[in-house]
Amino acid sequence: MRKTQTLRILVASRNEAIPAAIAALQTGTLRARIELVEAVSTGVAYAGLAGCALAIVDREDLIPSPGIAPELFGQTLAQSGIPVVSGAEFAASPSAWLERATAASGLLDALPPKTVLITGYAGGTGKTTLALNLARYTSGTLRLPVAVLEVAFGAGSLRALTDPTLPDLYDVLTQGKEIGKWEGYALLPMNYASARLLLNRTEEALDLVRQVAGGHVLTVIDAAGANPFRPVFQQAAGHVLVIADARPDAIANAGVMLDDAGETGADIVLNKVNGLGDQIALSAVKAACKLPHVNRADDDPRLAEELLQIIYPGWKPRK
Repeated sequence: MRKTQTLRILVASRNEAIPAAIAALQTGTLRARIELVEAVSTGVAYAGLAGCALAIVDREDLIPSPGIAPELFGQTLAQSGIPVVSGAEFAASPSAWLERATAASGLLDALPPKTVLITGYAGGTGKTTLALNLARYTSGTLRLPVAVLEVAFGAGSLRALTDPTLPDLYDVLTQGKEIGKWEGYALLPMNYASARLLLNRTEEALDLVRQVAGGHVLTVIDAAGANPFRPVFQQAAGHVLVIADARPDAIANAGVMLDDAGETGADIVLNKVNGLGDQIALSAVKAACKLPHVNRADDDPRLAEELLQIIYPGWKPRK
């Protein structure tokens, strides 16, 4: 006997024709059970997206919720891969939209919006690589809107590793340029030579960080520990990940950084742990996780999955 499929549908619309259209589908030849998730606010609609195969949305009918701005909900919806239709369009052709719904994955994780700062006083520990790995996984695999902001010395690393033409902090704050994108997620690099001209405008820079975070589910700040913008941007972060490796200086600096993090929640993450020797050397270090040394650290999913379980306690990667 064929198992009945369940189609989970988000209904964020006040269109009065929708209930009748769905009822007609249920009494027809549809070999599926429809589970409706009804929402009147952006917060309920965002949370209800998880597992949905179709979203019927009229954004003007949604009441904005604290923490889930309409822009954030819209970006998440656009990146989710879930078919999206207005109430009127669905009522006009419900069967066609149900066909599209059956092909949708419905694998979106509705994670709460968070800003995390990845930092450390020691260089060479892999902060930027981990930030990009985390962004790539969250954007590409979880289909959630992500932004990476850089707090660097010199020319920074983001442009060198991604797109050298991306507008930087100075361009965006003083020239009115739009924040660039690379591989589907937002990137805001820093060139310290120009950024230091903005040290008397730190409140504007912090407002920009918060504006960026307001439009993304996950905002990752890749910060050099001693850069004067680091404590400024840290005010927008709910969590700090201090990155270290097996080097004694990196461990010592991680301890100092943990103390400097202040009231913001902070954890040490040990990166590039390679073999039994490193395991023994790091056995006394209290760390949230130990990330393995991998050959392709730019896109190895294990790194991002470990970090996401720290940032979102209780989250588990889908098998």
